[in-house]
Amino acid sequence: MKTLNTTISISLVLVLIGFSCLAQNTTFKISKDIRASEITSSASSTFGPGQSVNHLTDGSGIHNNLHDNNGSASTMWHTTENPVASIPVKGLPSCKAWVRFDFSTQKSFNKILIWNHNQENLTNRGFRLIKVYGTTNEIDWFELTALELPDAKNLNGKASEIVINYKKGLKSVIIAAESNWGGNVYGLSGVKFIAELEVNESTLPFPNDIECSSTSIYRYCKDGKPGREAVLTFKGANLYQPSEIEVTANGRTETTSVPSSLARTLLLRSPYHLAV
Repeated sequence: MKTLNTTISISLVLVLIGFSCLAQNTTFKISKDIRASEITSSASSTFGPGQSVNHLTDGSGIHNNLHDNNGSASTMWHTTENPVASIPVKGLPSCKAWVRFDFSTQKSFNKILIWNHNQENLTNRGFRLIKVYGTTNEIDWFELTALELPDAKNLNGKASEIVINYKKGLKSVIIAAESNWGGNVYGLSGVKFIAELEVNESTLPFPNDIECSSTSIYRYCKDGKPGREAVLTFKGANLYQPSEIEVTANGRTETTSVPSSLARTLLLRSPYHLAV
């Protein structure tokens, strides 16, 4: 059993208890994504500040792993109109649009999630035929995979999973578009780099800190008094194992049991007497 006891403020105390409920020496799969703070993004061109390439990695527009269809693409990235083909890096062919992701250190992953451009009524701006390139040293680039990325209009906000079979760590990745679905600009909605790992229960990652904030939603507590929902953001690691979260606010305590969720952010729908 692992326990994290955190005092957020004088009036709020959180206790997170992770239960070891698996058989000894059991191994199981977890998924870890490369955090936005570890990625520097750049692009062939950008339409404007509202369509920043940083939206691809900062979680903009993504809720429950589905991407929105914002009409202004303000949660997405796209190029200028009628972009001129350019070379992403020396040695690679020119293309109308590309995005580059530089990692803070070499990173190993075996899957890329790509949310294609999902702007309302303008999904034809999304990448179609793409090539994904990687490098270990930012000098020598090689092709990781090539495929057709589906039009987002048929995906209902879902990402496409791209399997990466390269086993070593990469320093940078480029996603280059040879074509799109017919629009006069090229765009994407989101990108995540995922490592699926097998770990022992004893070495399962566990958060080392928690941030808590209240939402604007009020519900009734078990004692009939009004309370507010709370959002927890885990630091250091996601929450990978079944746990109990005990929140004490203003001298009152509520407990919520959560299953193994792979979550970094958790909405506690059980209301709490949070200080306003």
